[in-house]
Amino acid sequence: MKRCFTASAVSLLVILFFVQLAHTQGDSDVLSKKQAQAEVAADSDQYVIGAEDVLYIHVWKEETLSKTVTVRMDGKISLPLIDEVRAAGLTPLKLKGVLIEKLKEFIGLPNVSVVVMEANSFKIYISGQVRGPGVHRLRSETSILQAIAMVGGFTDLADQKRIVIVRKEGGEERRIIVNYKKIVDEGNTNENLGLKPGDTIIVPLASPRVDKEVLAKIESRAEVAADSDQYQIGPEDVLYIHVWKEDTLSKTVTVRMDGKISMPLIDEVRAAGLTPLKLKDVLAERLKEFVDLPNISVVVMEANSCKAYISGQVKTPGILRIRSETTLAQAIAMSGGFTEWADQKRIIVIRKEDGKEKRFTVNYKKIIKGDDLNSNVVLKSGDTIIVP
Repeated sequence: MKRCFTASAVSLLVILFFVQLAHTQGDSDVLSKKQAQAEVAADSDQYVIGAEDVLYIHVWKEETLSKTVTVRMDGKISLPLIDEVRAAGLTPLKLKGVLIEKLKEFIGLPNVSVVVMEANSFKIYISGQVRGPGVHRLRSETSILQAIAMVGGFTDLADQKRIVIVRKEGGEERRIIVNYKKIVDEGNTNENLGLKPGDTIIVPLASPRVDKEVLAKIESRAEVAADSDQYQIGPEDVLYIHVWKEDTLSKTVTVRMDGKISMPLIDEVRAAGLTPLKLKDVLAERLKEFVDLPNISVVVMEANSCKAYISGQVKTPGILRIRSETTLAQAIAMSGGFTEWADQKRIIVIRKEDGKEKRFTVNYKKIIKGDDLNSNVVLKSGDTIIVP
């Protein structure tokens, strides 16, 4: 009888051991899974917790105390037994120490882990001459170099030597000037500061001299001269509107099919039918309400609306996308030249002007011989060329 009792007791102890082992293993698996999904390493001594962060508090062998909590806007979290605890401003490692101390009253030697599942409080603010200004949520320690890359880099107007970081420390605002050029060109890592939650990065506009250089660079890629008084803007044209020293107003826009463009402050403006020079005057007049003596340039980057139609005895009839001051002779060349049956002495150009259709006949032979260069007409958008 006694021997049977002893055997039963041993069996019970073995079962309890394996149950405990399984529980511990399961506890460990849960924490490992949470850590794999986390945005900050468990019990980190680097990351500073803030409002809106989502934390997983794991208390070993205490399933009812282990839970996921969100840091409230007042910086506190709520947990069983110990009620409210301030988490904002602490690292996960520091919060772990606070929780252990509070739980000692209820649990012998509490073993706690703090995991940041969502680092929602780590936000920085970037404005000025970057391609993606706004509020940006960071997941881990980020340098100024990495932050600039995250927002798509600088605009052409950025002053990369005078980036300003505005940071609050000890209740006071501190401004730090960073020379991005030194980081990239000279490898000066001291300039590549690590960012902190709440930092504001301002990338200022370059000096007027640089502003002028930028516009010159854009003009070199344009299909029509800046502020042209010859080219007529039309739907689908891509324009670059440059407002000097007003980077938020300078932008690339596409003329919509209704002939209008959208601009900051002044909303919609009709562009189709105007020359770049005329549109410049219209924009300057509209912007006077908001900007003192606005200085504007209008550059046609892509002249998509300027189309002519060529048919008949050319090798490649169809629609021609023409540029400013494209002549009849150039249009013939763009179409691959004449077929062997072409009547080069009676080319017809049909043009609509003031709602009326106008036709004129051109002797291409005289143009080639130099006898009648005036016949080498400059084409306009919508012209139809017929080679009989």
